[in-house]
Amino acid sequence: YTPEPTATAEPTPIPAPPKPTPTAIPMTTVAPLFTIAPTPEPERVNNPLPYVIVVNYKAQLVRVYTLDENGEYTVLVKNMLTSSGKTRICPEGIYKTHDYRRWHTFLDNTYGQYVIRIHNHFLFHSIPYSRYGHNDSLIAKYWSQLGDNVSGGCMRLMAKDAKWLYENCPKGTPVIVTKGEAVEHPLV
Repeated sequence: YTPEPTATAEPTPIPAPPKPTPTAIPMTTVAPLFTIAPTPEPERVNNPLPYVIVVNYKAQLVRVYTLDENGEYTVLVKNMLTSSGKTRICPEGIYKTHDYRRWHTFLDNTYGQYVIRIHNHFLFHSIPYSRYGHNDSLIAKYWSQLGDNVSGGCMRLMAKDAKWLYENCPKGTPVIVTKGEAVEHPLV
């Protein structure tokens, strides 16, 4: 037996499902428990004289102090070994730095770097050099004399210390010159 073919109908297309329409969901705004305030800009301290320099002849030290929280110069910043005058010394007192020079010629035809005038002919400066403007001409015997009273009256310092004063202590920085007390040298 052979079945008779039946007529087949075209399939009916299935319609696409409708696209969903977004529905607005009501939102409640929650207030934050705290707010973070922006970091305030630090207040600039306008202190044209951030340091005071103290010369202690007896200890052969130059010390630099800065301000503490009470506005007094009590915080030690630098402690430098010096060679001061053998026969001439700067009189005790309070002076202000002035007359800054990168290189200076001395009476004995030696040269110093980072020169700062304290009072009259009394200066802070590096250990002497044999040639003007030549860092490689440091006179070694003067380096070994740091801590002794051997200069012509000035405060000889290692070049790095004289440079620090030159670059960090503006004109008008107070300098207190005192005979001082002997102290143990933390640098030696």
